[in-house]
Amino acid sequence: MGVAAKVPDQQQASETSSLHDRDFYTWAVQQAAALRRRDFSAVDWENVTEEIETLGRTEERSLRNQYARAVEHLLKLQYRGDEETEPVAGWESSVNQARVEIEEVLQDSTGLKSKRDEVLARAWLSARRAVIEAFAHHATAGIRDDSMRHREQKRLTREWSQTLPQTNPFTREQVEDSFWMPERTRLAQRPQSLH
Repeated sequence: MGVAAKVPDQQQASETSSLHDRDFYTWAVQQAAALRRRDFSAVDWENVTEEIETLGRTEERSLRNQYARAVEHLLKLQYRGDEETEPVAGWESSVNQARVEIEEVLQDSTGLKSKRDEVLARAWLSARRAVIEAFAHHATAGIRDDSMRHREQKRLTREWSQTLPQTNPFTREQVEDSFWMPERTRLAQRPQSLH
């Protein structure tokens, strides 16, 4: 014989929903307790459902952020200049740490494994944009005149946008491989500041 679920009255449902907005911690503790007791009439179903969906999106966002971090620094390593001032060791360390984080996210949320290629494709766009901005900023950091620096950053942003590949040159296997790093691409014409 099954347990019949009580239908919550309007006042209790409204108070529970309001608590979600005022004191999330207390609401979460109460909802967990109600679920453990199987007191379905005390469950704020709409907000519980939304919070569970948010948890799933948070895990996916975490994976995307780590892919973006790895790809950003792989691109910087591949397209770095000859300058000794570029933090190559820091970029390599960042790639390795992102790979550890990717592995941990996938161990905790194995359901994301089937979405890795899709998530990596979205991460590519933000990683590429970050590299373009970083290279343009780095090349113009010594320009004191704000107006001139902004013009140069705009020009370099356009040039780097044309120089860097439009599609991700790294496979997912390369991005996730603990031992793989890209060879430096020697550009005939690497975008440089004119000042």
